[in-house]
Amino acid sequence: MIIKNKFYNPKTIERKANELLSDYYGAGVNDIKLPIAVDKILEIHLGLNVLWEDFKNDKILAGLIPQDKTVVLNEVLQRDSNKGRENFTKAHEIGHWILHVDQSTPNIEPLPGFSRPYGIICRSDEKDWDETNADRFASYLLMPEKLILLNAKGLEIKSWDGIHQMAEKFGVSSEAMKIKLENLNLVYVDKEGKFFRSKVESTGQKSLI
Repeated sequence: MIIKNKFYNPKTIERKANELLSDYYGAGVNDIKLPIAVDKILEIHLGLNVLWEDFKNDKILAGLIPQDKTVVLNEVLQRDSNKGRENFTKAHEIGHWILHVDQSTPNIEPLPGFSRPYGIICRSDEKDWDETNADRFASYLLMPEKLILLNAKGLEIKSWDGIHQMAEKFGVSSEAMKIKLENLNLVYVDKEGKFFRSKVESTGQKSLI
């Protein structure tokens, strides 16, 4: 059964992501070697199958078939030279599996219009409540706060070069890393690409830092 539109406090999502990391690595977050082994967590630890398919639509990034324990990824992800988007999509699907699938009763009515019995379809141009929560889970899984703070020390993250270095280390896209750093109030990048210590500072007000 698919659990739709369930309210999750962000802290609850973060806790679930950290619990998954602890279960897989058997160690504290600080002892985890980067990047996060999302493929092994997906396929070996959770036992989910991974298939690649041409969805004939670049906006559809992936689909989840709960009863088959299968994640189907759009082949368009393989065309990116940077694996960050692929890794985030895989972590996003793990988020759906953890947050939105009742694993005691995985059989569900398939979504209409698809050749496979998808229970969840993920599109890059649509963000409902469930998609937002799956994105949050992916962020917490691939970029744990403790590891972000630890690896940001001694690195000039208030520059694109610094963000690119962090993104490469964590196996995510530079855009995903920028958003993570902004959410942690470590940096803010305005629409013109200018860097500030905070969003408050970008508005011309005195920085709180």
